[in-house]
Amino acid sequence: MDRQDLLLYNASGDELYATVHRPAGSGPRPVVVVCHGFKGFKDWGFFPYLSDRLAEAGLAALRFNFSHCGVLGHGEEYNAMERFARNTIGRELEDLEGVLTSVRQGRVSGLDGRRIGLFGHSRGGGVALLGADNFSHARCVATWAAVSTFDRFAPEAVESWCRTGTYVVQNARTGQEMPMDLEILRDFEDHREAYDIQAAVARLKMPVLLVQGEEDTSVPPFEMEALRDASGGRAETLLIPGANHTMNVRHPFRETTPELETAQNRTLDFYTRHLL
Repeated sequence: MDRQDLLLYNASGDELYATVHRPAGSGPRPVVVVCHGFKGFKDWGFFPYLSDRLAEAGLAALRFNFSHCGVLGHGEEYNAMERFARNTIGRELEDLEGVLTSVRQGRVSGLDGRRIGLFGHSRGGGVALLGADNFSHARCVATWAAVSTFDRFAPEAVESWCRTGTYVVQNARTGQEMPMDLEILRDFEDHREAYDIQAAVARLKMPVLLVQGEEDTSVPPFEMEALRDASGGRAETLLIPGANHTMNVRHPFRETTPELETAQNRTLDFYTRHLL
């Protein structure tokens, strides 16, 4: 197995810092494209560990930073807050399309552009599900703690956001205040129908796996149920007792947890069945 850092681009020319994990052996391998969540980045917590596990199972993994996630480069420092402030759902979809196009067109060596799976955590799960519906590149999609809607702000927060032009979120790990420009809210309001995750899931014909922690307070289990119901019951689901939003993993990653192993084992089985 080997790891390689890459620099890809979306259609607008924004940088997409990525890391590919390739399994040992020759020949193009099926690949899982990994989407991180809100206030996340490709090197957060379990993403490198999960990507290694995928490679050990014979699948390549490609994890990447959304261009406006706030982390510019390879690492974990929030060094581009001006980008984070403009990180719309539309930009994240453009980023995902850019990565998928690069894989499909053979710009990343050793990957089989005909066998692509998507993975997403939290907000990245919602983006992965939209991407699976929007782009004809993937064969299957798995999510952990995927949001069922991007409409996540209380009315009073929206009123204040519109009045001041900025909404500020706190990064609990770093203590940084992370501003969000009104452009983010406007993008969602202007594209409510296009960004309807449950409607996208209802249209999907490919295999879907939804994994959820029973103790998740950030994205409660009822959101997995909403996505399952939207799929008409076709989506596979796994509710993990005792698991929180991150499968009881924190950043920096120090060791695995039983909940993470349960999620990974089911996810690896899913991709093995549908990509290998």
